[in-house]
Formats: sequence, C-alpha cells, structure tokens
Amino acid sequence: MRKGTRPFAQGLATLVILVSLIGVSASTVAAAGITGLTLTPETTTLAPGETVTVTVNVSGTSGPAFGIVELSVDGKSPELEHSQFTCDCAYLVDGTASLNVDNNELYARQATFDVTVADGVTAGQQLFLTIAAEDTELHVLVEKSMTIIVSTGSGTDTDTDTTTDTTTDTDTDTTIDTDTDTDTDTTTDTDTGTTSDTTDTDGDGVPDATDTCPTVANATQADVDENGNGDACEPALTINITSGNATLASTLAVGSSWSLSMGDGYLATGTFGTDDLALPTTIEVENVASFGTYTLAVDAGADFAAYSAEITIDEASETVGVVLEPTVDLVDQLVAILIQILDDILNG
Repeated sequence: MRKGTRPFAQGLATLVILVSLIGVSASTVAAAGITGLTLTPETTTLAPGETVTVTVNVSGTSGPAFGIVELSVDGKSPELEHSQFTCDCAYLVDGTASLNVDNNELYARQATFDVTVADGVTAGQQLFLTIAAEDTELHVLVEKSMTIIVSTGSGTDTDTDTTTDTTTDTDTDTTIDTDTDTDTDTTTDTDTGTTSDTTDTDGDGVPDATDTCPTVANATQADVDENGNGDACEPALTINITSGNATLASTLAVGSSWSLSMGDGYLATGTFGTDDLALPTTIEVENVASFGTYTLAVDAGADFAAYSAEITIDEASETVGVVLEPTVDLVDQLVAILIQILDDILNG
C-alpha cells in the first residue's frame, strides 16, 4: 500500500498544477475591444481641387477566436472624394481595409488615405468625412469624423487696378460702307473628328467603353486576376459546408460565425443566420477576385468549438464544397497530456 501512495499523490499534484494553469490562462486574457481611434488632421482647410493626406491610428485588444479589425469610410459629404487605405492589411471588395491583427493581441495599427475637395465647390462650406473601426468578432464599432472647410484657394485672380479710364472715344468717321463682296465659298465642311463616347453609367470617372465594371463604381479599376472583369463586379462564390466529425453538431449554435482568410488577410467574415444553422448549409462570398488557398474557420457559437478547412478558389470557381474538421487548441492539448499522465499512474 505504501508504494502506491507516492505515485498517486504525485499525479494528484500534477492534476492541480495543470488545472491551475488552465484557470490562470483563461483569467489573464485582457478585456478585448477597440480602445482608441484618431484622425490627423481632425480639421483642415482646402480649396476646390486640393488634397490632404489623413492618418488613422487605431488601438485595442483583439478577441480570442480571430483577430479582425476593419477600417471603412462610414459617411462623407458628396463634395469629397477619397482614396483607398494604405496600410498593412487586406482589402475587401467594397474598399474596406482588414488590418492584420492576431488573436488576443494588444495592437496599435496605422493607415493613411487621401481626401480631395471636388472642383466647383462654394467657398465657406464645411464638409465632413467619418471613419469607422470595427472589431467584427466582438461587434465593437468606433467612429471618428474630420471637418474640411472650403476656402477660395491661393489661385484666385483679384483685380487691384484702381486707375479710372477718362479717355473719351469720339467717332468722327462719316464714310458709308459700300462693301458688296459676296461669299462664294462652296467648300463642304466635313467633320473628321474621332471623339469617343464618354458615357459613364456608374459615375466613377471611367467611360463605359474602357470601364472594367461599367455598372458598378470602381474608380481604381482594380482587376487582380486580369480577366477584364473588375474586382468590384466579379461573380459571387457559394460555399457548401458539411461536417467531417461527429463532435460537430448537426445544428450550429445561434451566434456561430465564420471567416475566410489567406495568411494574415481576410477575404470575408460573417455570422450564420437563423435559417443557416442546420448542417449541411451554405454561405455566399461576393465579388471574389483574389484566388488561391484559403482557410474557412467556423466558431460554433455557445460551445466555443472551432472548426476549419482549406478551400482552393480559382478563376473558374462559382461553387465549392468544404468538410469541417475540429481545430486543436491549447486547452485540448493540456487535457490530452493530463489524461496520459493519469493513465500512466493508474496503470504503471
């Protein structure tokens, strides 16, 4: 009996240590969310046609499942035009920037973009532009606005001539004009101009004749796969999802979410609707223009079970199927180690 007491006590101590580690790991995760969003400058003065570069700083702590922080222009005066964000990020088809943030990361990221006042805007107007930063996992949304005051500009021509013209023009010519010259020019005027059609249906500044998306505004004309169809009007992709493991319930919990990513960049994210929880189910990704191998990750909701699968998307893809498998995490590995230790003690 005395020989069996020490191994059992050692095993019990190991169990207490592992459980404590799991508890400490869970309790020391920082409260997540976006804590800061600033725009520089917040207020500026521009003349029609002038441009300013705006710097965006966003900070916070990302969520535990997947780190996704998205930047977008949430509203603006119609007299303003803006460029795409420049940052360490991936771009969604609507111009939203998905910042590269890891799970549970205390982050501080920066992005820039240009804002231009359109020609012909009346001086004295106050215009606005609002930037939104959203943690799509935690559903935290923070907004910040900037103000642009329209000036007359430095190129205004002001007449400073104060000299009074006192010269009197007296016409003393009494000659009668008897010119009877008849125009005998019989040359036919033939228009040989080659003016092209400037119709611009979507109003993005690019004529329909050369627009990669004639009916969808895409001023940048981005075309990643160079197939002649702009990224903004590439066809939608349908993903059929089935379960490859018995531990994944036939019905996902309410609130289950999904993300489609490649490396540190996210192509799309979303939450399953109440009509899409039963497996097999489908999701739709709009305007897929970046091709390659993606990871589809599913957070199964209330039980926090995570599942993932690889998807290869090419130019011909319109519908793809995916079989989900469980994603092994740290807690699963610790539990497996604990079970192995107890098995060794009881059977050793």
